Amino acid sequence: GEPSLHEEELSSYADFVRMALEVINVSLRNGPAHNEHLVYALLERQQVFAPLRSHGRLWDLIENVYAVIDHFGNGLQPPAEDPQVQHDAVWSVDKVLNHIRTAARGWSGELLQNVHDPRFTYEQEASPEEFFTPYIWSLVYAQSGISWQPARIVVVPDLAATIVPCNEDAESGLPMLTTIDVDEAAHG
Repeated sequence: GEPSLHEEELSSYADFVRMALEVINVSLRNGPAHNEHLVYALLERQQVFAPLRSHGRLWDLIENVYAVIDHFGNGLQPPAEDPQVQHDAVWSVDKVLNHIRTAARGWSGELLQNVHDPRFTYEQEASPEEFFTPYIWSLVYAQSGISWQPARIVVVPDLAATIVPCNEDAESGLPMLTTIDVDEAAHG
């Protein structure tokens, strides 16, 4: 019959993981040498990809990730049978990045399976200001360094009519914008 809610949810999660892996693959195909921090993150977190290796919808993308991990990870781990090297088993970030830069010289993009470029489209919402206006104002409020008077900030225009205007003669019913609404006490 019809897929259960749980199966649909799992399918959605797989779609999201596939999308993220496609973006990683495009970055890797366009040159790991230009994305050394991505390569570093893949090497550092390679255990995250192990469970995905057998997933039917992800294996091609995961194989590309492992091709990068194998190439750039080669030489990072000392041989287990050499006890003399064990004391130097922890590498600094700079040393690993230098190793990645060196290994990038021997990298060939031909090691990766060809995966199509992901195509993303943006669909304009009917009223994008309902999201963007409050979001942008939250950034301005939090990051501007100005001590705004929160009661004076009108984020949603439909609620502006409920604000008591500073100038009773204002025709629009909105406060006059002749002064910056800051907390004077904060600026002395």
